Amino acid sequence: MFRLTESELFEQYIPFNKAVPYKEFMIHPIRICDFYSVQDILGVLEIDKNILGQIELISMSNLRFILYLAHSEEKYQKQLDVLLRKSLNIPDDYEIQFYINDKTESLQIGKVLNTIHGHVILDDSTSMFISANDFDEIRRIILYQNVLDYTDKYIDPDVRKAVDDYYRLKNKDAKNVSLEHKIICVQLKTGMSIESIGNLTIRNFLQLFSIIVEESEYTALRFAECNGVKFKSPIEHWAYKVRKDKYSEAFCDADSFISEVQSAN
Repeated sequence: MFRLTESELFEQYIPFNKAVPYKEFMIHPIRICDFYSVQDILGVLEIDKNILGQIELISMSNLRFILYLAHSEEKYQKQLDVLLRKSLNIPDDYEIQFYINDKTESLQIGKVLNTIHGHVILDDSTSMFISANDFDEIRRIILYQNVLDYTDKYIDPDVRKAVDDYYRLKNKDAKNVSLEHKIICVQLKTGMSIESIGNLTIRNFLQLFSIIVEESEYTALRFAECNGVKFKSPIEHWAYKVRKDKYSEAFCDADSFISEVQSAN
């Protein structure tokens, strides 16, 4: 199966907001103006079903697992439809149908040919089909395009759970800043119009907001330093700050990890 590596994705596509090719599809990053339409389903796509501890779920394909969750929650059904339409640039006059039986599951995307007793029949001649294996790769690309901390590298389930718990404790008192507030901050600092900001990809917008915050913090710290405040380590310039992988940060060594968890608590 055709599969771009993480390096290829970041060297050729993601930083440039280019659509990623996969078979007959071109997979596009989502714009920040559509964030609330896909926020929950992106979180669902990111779930590693293998750490849930249920044999029935572990044995499912990712597509069957997503359909299982979507069936139990109407908003997931709607958001999955929106996500696929925007990511795969599906025309408005095309329908997305999900097929599932005891053995297989798949998606069909095509024009409506007929409706019989409420059941929509799609035109096979205009249709595109997504198998469970295809969905795995499309899901992977969508997550790389739209979720900053996503990685498909293998991480031991116990390690992943410990890291997630660590960050939950670390961020327990963090302020929950609304998207609207972040947009106003970006507009204030850059002079961009609301329309221009809305056309940024989710990934671009979140990184831009983060850098704006880091630049402001750097300026404040340098001002304090120039006025006699001493810091334990040199102030890192915002433009050269390397984004740390959250797993390497939490597990630099066992002693420091324990210390971090205790301080977060």
